[in-house]
Order: sequence, then structure tokens, then C-alpha cells
Amino acid sequence: MFSELVDKIVAETHRGDKRHSIACSLNDVIQRIHSKRNYDRDNSEARAELLMADCKLVWPRPKNFRKMRNVFVNGNPKRRPEFINPNELVGRIDWDYYYYTDESFVFCAEGIKFVNLMYLRKPPNFEYFPEGQRPAVYDAQANMGEGKWTYLTPDKNAYAEFLGKPDLEAQARFRVTDWLLEEYNHVLFWGAINQLYSLTDDEQLKRNSYALFESGISDIYRDNTCSALE
Repeated sequence: MFSELVDKIVAETHRGDKRHSIACSLNDVIQRIHSKRNYDRDNSEARAELLMADCKLVWPRPKNFRKMRNVFVNGNPKRRPEFINPNELVGRIDWDYYYYTDESFVFCAEGIKFVNLMYLRKPPNFEYFPEGQRPAVYDAQANMGEGKWTYLTPDKNAYAEFLGKPDLEAQARFRVTDWLLEEYNHVLFWGAINQLYSLTDDEQLKRNSYALFESGISDIYRDNTCSALE
């Protein structure tokens, strides 16, 4: 879906020479929308069990990690460790806290065996793939308008409805789309168009594209629930 939207913007603006810039602008718009709110649809859950000595547990931070939402020690919702800065560790003698190192979170709690986590994930930095090389392609008109995904086969010579393993199919979709691209394609279109037009002297085009983008942003805010971090 990402690459198809880049192609659509190129066709609309007749700027094939700006394809790379358009892809960068589209990624920027996607990242900015995700970062403005704590959308419930960006939630991910995990369970960490990598124990260290002295009642400590380490969880390597996923590459798509954005913000922690909540943490339960040993599955107990009443045991929510407090986040502290590493410089606050000096003289700390109580339990149920966690901190962040270069690549990991460290959880410290008496009797800790595991932690349940919920965090906000960020979208990938999508790559533009030429037609015929896209890991997954969505046909909205297939199945009498119900839509259908097909996937680039391992030999990269054809597309198939299935790759044999659901995980492989999910990975392929992850490389080309997220819920904003699937449901608010038109909003992203006008956001990227506005960035492109910002480099021109046509004030009318700038105003029109910005107004359409802002209207779409309002729709996203209205349609999607956001929760405070706990």
C-alpha cells in the first residue's frame, strides 16, 4: 500500500523525478500522525522472562518500541513498577521499579519471575518497492469488493495467496502497510502532497492541500480511541 500511494502521488503531481522525496515525505507524515496521539491501535503486548541475579529481569527493547503503557509484575495488576532514571538508583533499597539502559529495560522487583508489558509501537520506515517487487499487494476489488492480499513468492517470480506460513504473510504485510495506510490513505495522500507543494510558490495549492489534510486528521482523531499512559 505504501508504494502504491507513492505511485499515486507521482501520477497526481507528474513528478516522477521526485519519487524518492515523495516516499520520504509520506513516511514523515505517517510517523508524525502516529506520534501525536497514544492510539490504542498502536498497542503491543509482551511477556519478559529473562532473569538476572538480585531480583532483576531484562527485556531487550524492540526496534518498533515508542512508549511504555503499563507493566505488571508476575501478572499482578496491583504490582506496577515505577519508572526511574538510572541516576536515581543510588541508595535505592525498595523494590518494584524499572529503568532503561542503552538497549534494554531492567525491572527490579522482589520475587520477580516475569513481567507483562503493554507498549506503544511505532510504524516502520516504509521502503518504496517498484511494481513486481512488492512483498505484498492488496487488491481492494477482489472477492466482490471484499479485498484480497497476495504475496511475492520466495523466488520473486510470482504472487500467491498464501506463503505456507501465516507469520511470513504477516511479515510481508508489515513491510508495506499499517492501519493508517489501509483506512486513511486519502489523508496521507494530502499530507504528502502538501509537503511537496510547500516547495512551490503556488499558495492556492498549499492552502487547499493543507485544508484537506487537516480535515482528514480530524477524522482520524474522531474515529480512533486514545488512552493515557498508565
